[in-house]
Amino acid sequence: MGVSGTAADLRKSERKLLTFSRLQFTWIQFDLFFERIDCCMNIYVGNLPFRASSDELQNIFAAHGTVARVTIPVDRETGRSRGFAFVEMPNDAEASEAINSLNGFEFMGRMLKVNEARPVERNGGGGGRGDNRFRERRNQDY
Repeated sequence: MGVSGTAADLRKSERKLLTFSRLQFTWIQFDLFFERIDCCMNIYVGNLPFRASSDELQNIFAAHGTVARVTIPVDRETGRSRGFAFVEMPNDAEASEAINSLNGFEFMGRMLKVNEARPVERNGGGGGRGDNRFRERRNQDY
């Protein structure tokens, strides 16, 4: 039995198969995304000097193992470092050794606070005014 190029021409059972195939492909991409995220131990580096660069931080952690990525968040308004960073290391043993060695390490005159990063806790917030005035306005008769 031949299949034409449009989904409208497919029989119902063939459409289910096509839909399942798309879902399966989506889940494969989703799994690959989380494998990439879960590949590394995420390390928090606090009390970071504002003038520190990601290259300098990478060099310090590279002495203890492979570094996948260094992220130094910056303030949106000033563009200046926020005083902390995250370092991702793929090998958990190397990451643990780096945490133990570098916690309390003096870097540019400041004692670094280094530990495993905690996951972000979402509390369901997201701003908003908390009142119903827009809902009330929408329900008014004009």
